[in-house]
Amino acid sequence: MADETESVGRSRSGQPPGGAAQSTRVGAPGSPERLRSLKLPVLYRDEHIAVVDKPPGLMVHTNRWERRVPNCINILGGSLQANVRTVHRLDRATSGVLVFALTRESAAALSELLRDGQVVKRYLAIVRGHPDKSGTIDEMLYGDRHPGGADARTDFRVRSSSVISEAVGPYDEAWVSLAELTLHTGRRHQARRHLHHINHPILGDTQHGDAAWNTFAVERTGSPRLFLRAWELALRLPHSGALLTVRGGLPRFWVEACATLDLVAPAGYEECRVELAGEVLYSGEAVEPTAEYEAPGDDDGSREPPDSWPGPPERFPVTPDSPSASPSPDDS
Repeated sequence: MADETESVGRSRSGQPPGGAAQSTRVGAPGSPERLRSLKLPVLYRDEHIAVVDKPPGLMVHTNRWERRVPNCINILGGSLQANVRTVHRLDRATSGVLVFALTRESAAALSELLRDGQVVKRYLAIVRGHPDKSGTIDEMLYGDRHPGGADARTDFRVRSSSVISEAVGPYDEAWVSLAELTLHTGRRHQARRHLHHINHPILGDTQHGDAAWNTFAVERTGSPRLFLRAWELALRLPHSGALLTVRGGLPRFWVEACATLDLVAPAGYEECRVELAGEVLYSGEAVEPTAEYEAPGDDDGSREPPDSWPGPPERFPVTPDSPSASPSPDDS
C-alpha cells in the first residue's frame, strides 16, 4: 500500500494533512504561474483518486463570470500534474471533504457509487432554533436542472443546542443547534434548502437563510461564513474495494464559533482522521484554511458579471483529455 497510496499526514511526513498548503500571491489570477503556486490540502491520494479539504470561498470549478479565479480543479491539477475530474461538488461557501477522480475510469466508477447512494456524506451545520433530536427530511427539490422536481433525502441528528440571552429579530432569545447531516442524494443546495424547509436555516446562508440570524452570527463569530462543513466521507475504493473513511474534523474557527455560541461538539469531532481498510493513516488536528479563499459566495453562476470581469482564461497546460466542468452532483 505504501508504494501506491499517499496520505499527507503526521503519520508519514510529520505534518498535519495539507501542512504544506500555501497561499503565495504571484502572477495573474488565471496564469499557469499562479496556479502552480497555490496548494490545496490533500487528505488522501492514490493513483486513482484524491480527497481534499476544500477551504471556504474556493470554487470547485470555474463559472461563467470568474473564469480566471483559481478553483479546486486547476489548483489540484497543477500541483499533482494530473487530469482532475469532478464527481461531486460543494458550494463555494461550504468547506470540507471533497473527492476527485484522477483517471477516466475512476471518475465513472465514483459517479456510479454516488448515483447508487454508496458514498456516505456527513456534514455539520449550525442552525437556527432547536430541531427535533433526529429526523429525516424527504422533500423533493425543484430547480433549473429538475423543473419537475427531484427526490432528495437528508437525515439529521442534533448534537448540541444552546439558548443565548440575546434578542434576534422577533425572538427574545437566540436558540441555536449543531446538527449532523447525512445526505443520501446530491441535489443543488440540498442541505441548505432542506434545513430551510423545516424552518431551521443554516447560519450564514445568504440565499436560504435568515438575514437577522446571519447578522447575529457575524456579530458573535466575527465572520460572514456559511456554517456548513462537509465533515466526513466514506466509500469503498472502486479499484480495490477497500473502505476509505476521511474525516476532515473541525478547524480552529469552527471550534471557536461553537464555543462562542455555547455549543459543544461530541468528543472526537474536532479530529481529522483518515482510515483505509481499518488502518489509521492519520489522526490529528484539522487543516486550517488559508486566508486566500476566505470570501463568502456561491458558485451557482447566477450572479451578474463583475465590472472587472477579465474575460476568458488562459488555458492551463494539460493533456488533451482534460475534463471540462460538466454537471455533477451538488451536495450542499
